[in-house]
Amino acid sequence: NHEAFKDNIDLGTPFGELLSNCLYDADKFRWGPDNFNDTIWDMVSYFNPPLTDFMKGYPKGMEKIASIKPT
Repeated sequence: NHEAFKDNIDLGTPFGELLSNCLYDADKFRWGPDNFNDTIWDMVSYFNPPLTDFMKGYPKGMEKIASIKPT
């Protein structure tokens, strides 16, 4: 249940729920400045999209990140 933008599933145990919540929080709080300095470019390098395609989608990606900021 730490996957963003996916429905939660019943994990069946309190330990499973706790672990899932910890993973979600760790992933969410991990975002920082290095994501824009390094991580995005690592992802671009891996997927190797044409730069024009990446730049076209960048504003929408930023809007999505802004929309989940208060969650």
